[in-house]
Amino acid sequence: FNGTNSVTNASDLYNMDLDIYPLDPYIQIGDTSMNFKLTSNQDFIMINTVVIKLNNQLPDATVSIDNFTLECNSREIPIEYTVYNVNSTDPLPAGTQIGIYADGELIATNQTPVILQIGESVTLSQIITIPNNIPLDFTLMIMADYNTAVTELVETNNTDTEAISLWISPAFNQPADIINCNLGLTAAYFDFSAYEESIKTDSTHLVSFHESQSDAALNLNPITNAFNYYAATTPHQIFVRIEGEHGCYSVTSFFLRTRNCPPIIYNAVSSNGDGLNDTFFIEGLRDIFVNFELFVYNRWGRLIWTGNNSKPDWDGYVKDGVGSNQAPDGTYFYILKLNDADYPDPLTGYLYLNH
Repeated sequence: FNGTNSVTNASDLYNMDLDIYPLDPYIQIGDTSMNFKLTSNQDFIMINTVVIKLNNQLPDATVSIDNFTLECNSREIPIEYTVYNVNSTDPLPAGTQIGIYADGELIATNQTPVILQIGESVTLSQIITIPNNIPLDFTLMIMADYNTAVTELVETNNTDTEAISLWISPAFNQPADIINCNLGLTAAYFDFSAYEESIKTDSTHLVSFHESQSDAALNLNPITNAFNYYAATTPHQIFVRIEGEHGCYSVTSFFLRTRNCPPIIYNAVSSNGDGLNDTFFIEGLRDIFVNFELFVYNRWGRLIWTGNNSKPDWDGYVKDGVGSNQAPDGTYFYILKLNDADYPDPLTGYLYLNH
């Protein structure tokens, strides 16, 4: 022994030493045991006291995802999570960085606002935005000390994950407009009850029809007679609500339209007042072809009557008749000008008058 003292640097201990040696090069964080051995080239060595001090007080950041809230068609997600310093021997510093990932892509950061003493935790909340390149189904991961700036007792327990599926409005098949014959002044009956099934892309979807977009959005006042719906005027828009999972819904619409179908001409007139064929009746003409012109001629080509949408049907009356204002029994001819772009040519034919 050389009588040295590593604490006081004295050299007068005589026949003994008091030496301190650093162990840092020989042990690592996480080691649970160490072998200590003294050897001497002399014949005898006596150890009085050996003190080993391991100065390994370290924090241990862990995290748990506590809650998140999804909304239909939104990539903004409010989340709550807790950062812990439970399995530790030293405080976790304030400002410890937190990384938030979606499918491995860093999308947001945060930091601990306070020092976390041993056994303490802090709950944080924030709204994250999921980028458009991230699919609807993805893995959310939160990592405490994501930049490894803090040396920890355990470096492998810093994350928590959660599988998330974003909520979206259901897909649907766009319904086509429906066109029926004009019953007059653009009114018509329509049957769109089959659309309840054809619009769906999933049998679990719920489909309802509404008069307005706001009613469809709020699911109010559904139309109950889709099989025999009367539209007093057209074009008439019908709104459709398609509801899927989580209350997410889509709204679309289609139009009820009318066209002027060809009129049906009844060419037998018996103006005897019995209520049967008393006038020259043309079905699907009045209030449909509102600008029509009708001309009736006798067999010699003389114009004896003209009609339009504001005049009643011809009942055999002749304004300038010879001896009588009633046209005699017989065959007459007509020219019907519909004055409609879909029917540019006049309709012609004959009718038979019998009093």
